[in-house]
Amino acid sequence: MIGVDEILKKRLLELIKSVQPAGRWKLVVVDSLSLKILNSACKMYDILEENVSCHSICSLQPVLSRPRTRQPF
Repeated sequence: MIGVDEILKKRLLELIKSVQPAGRWKLVVVDSLSLKILNSACKMYDILEENVSCHSICSLQPVLSRPRTRQPF
């Protein structure tokens, strides 16, 4: 019987394989939650074997939660 982790790994790798850019390499940009999911399903080796050149974390939280202070006159 196939486990959930194997199904998730298969689906993620199929998704990466389905993208066929003009060049050979692909770029995957994920947030921290997606990175945890991706790392739980796949090894970095599996992702690199599909010509993914960069596995990056994109976080907008520090930008959005930064307090805005006014300059004194």
